[in-house]
Amino acid sequence: MRELAAAGVPVVPTTFLGPHEPYQDSVDIPGETALVFIDGRFSHAANKAALLAVGRAPTEKKLFAAETMAAAVPTTVEREIGVGAVQDQDDAY
Repeated sequence: MRELAAAGVPVVPTTFLGPHEPYQDSVDIPGETALVFIDGRFSHAANKAALLAVGRAPTEKKLFAAETMAAAVPTTVEREIGVGAVQDQDDAY
């Protein structure tokens, strides 16, 4: 992310933490939206729901946590950032 931001690529506001910093739970409230681009064109998006729940261990004493993913419609801002990032990446090469 730092390299993209330094190259002028629009990125989501990001706080970089060093090792042993407190966990930032704000990323687990809405989950994550992944945008998929094929040949530089937006194809589809998916939402990955939050894995961590308040007051529970990350995997509830299991080796892995169950993940929930579903098709998503990105917001206008998410899509604009994704398109900008892909275009800037293409321009770099």
